[in-house]
Amino acid sequence: MKQSTEYDICSVTDASHDTDLVRQIANIEALIQPHDAWSQDSIASLLSQDSNHCWAVIEGSLKANVGDENEIKVVAYCLYSTVFETAEILRIGTHPKYQRQGLATCLLKPLIKHMPNKELERILLEVRADNHAAIALYKKMGFELIHTRIAYYSSPVCDALIMAYQDTNND
Repeated sequence: MKQSTEYDICSVTDASHDTDLVRQIANIEALIQPHDAWSQDSIASLLSQDSNHCWAVIEGSLKANVGDENEIKVVAYCLYSTVFETAEILRIGTHPKYQRQGLATCLLKPLIKHMPNKELERILLEVRADNHAAIALYKKMGFELIHTRIAYYSSPVCDALIMAYQDTNND
């Protein structure tokens, strides 16, 4: 058994090439979003569009796993879209066994850091109002509430909070 866990972040760009990674992302979706999970086909279709992107946190080192896809394990992911100067986080999720280890932060930090390089002025996301842990994370990362969609979610009924991170360096 490993003494410490090593993580890498990789880009999942070509859904036809990265089918195992897309399958693993869809499996995590099914675990954490059981009433609204995106399927492997819908994720692959999304990634076939140039404006959509995905980063995945991989358990272990990618260098050690080159050529052995069965050893690569996705533990967290972030699907996002970029349109003009705005990025929208479509989904961000962590496998339940790996939650509360800072993996979502590992995915958000590079996106925020590279905003100027990608000519992005802001990042938008939507979160359930009852997802207190996620809201606390987003606030800690500098996101602010900009809008509430009343009773937006069902199963159970819950408001949706629209949050934004504004790049103050582009002002």
